[in-house]
Amino acid sequence: MNHPIAIDLPKLFDLALHYIEEMDWTRAAEVLCKVLAADPDNPDALHLMGVTAHRAGLSESAVGLIERAIRLKPREPRYYLDPAHSVANGMHRMPN
Repeated sequence: MNHPIAIDLPKLFDLALHYIEEMDWTRAAEVLCKVLAADPDNPDALHLMGVTAHRAGLSESAVGLIERAIRLKPREPRYYLDPAHSVANGMHRMPN
């Protein structure tokens, strides 16, 4: 009988944050892909993947990821402060 492998999302998320702090964009993206494979609508992981993509020079992808995070969690101020989002869309205000 096959059993799915349990994924510890908080530990993976912490590992991704560690790689981001170390500016290791490739490893951060690899870990965030695992988080998003398990939880595709995780707005924090989408945001961090957008930040990682932006830092890796993939600004167009970054904007799409950050905008998706904003659609899922529109009242999260950190998402609006990301440079990739600001450059592409101007300064947006959080919804009331």
